[in-house]
Amino acid sequence: MKIYPPSYPPRLFWVFGSLFVVIMAELCLVLAHLLVFPVLLENMFFPVIVVLAALIAWAPMWWAGMVRSAHRTIWEGLLFGVLISFLAYRILFLIVVISVLPSAIGKHFIDEMVFMALIMCTGILWTGWITLPLGGLAGILLTLLQKWLMREPIWQSRGKEKR
Repeated sequence: MKIYPPSYPPRLFWVFGSLFVVIMAELCLVLAHLLVFPVLLENMFFPVIVVLAALIAWAPMWWAGMVRSAHRTIWEGLLFGVLISFLAYRILFLIVVISVLPSAIGKHFIDEMVFMALIMCTGILWTGWITLPLGGLAGILLTLLQKWLMREPIWQSRGKEKR
C-alpha cells in the first residue's frame, strides 16, 4: 500500500507557522522601536496588537495563496511574505484606530482621524524597510517548512528504482 504525500500541510505546520509569525512580528516591533520609533513600546498592549494583526493577515492569505493553490516555490513564498507583511501593517493601524476611536470622540476627533490616516498611508515608508524584508524572509522560511512537512516519507523513497 502506497501512502502519498499530503496535498495540504499537517496541523503541525499551522502551530509552528503561527509561532514563527509571532516571533517575526515581535522582532519587527523591537527593531522598529530601536531604530525608528522609540515610543512604540510605551503602550503595553501594542505588542499584543502587533501579533494579532500579523496572525490575522497571515493565516487566511497563506491558506489561499500557498496552500490551496499549491504554489510552493521559494519566490512565491517571498512574495506572499512581503504581501502579508504589508497587509498586517494596515490591519495593525485599523485595530489601533478602532481602539482609539472611543477616546477620540470630542473636539479633536477629525484631527485624530486625519493623523491616523496619514500614519496609515505613510508609515510603511518609515518602517517598511524593516517589516517588508523580514516578511519576505518569513515567507521563504515558511515555504521551506511547508515543503519539508509535505515531503514524501523516507520509507517510500528507499525502494524506488530509477527508470
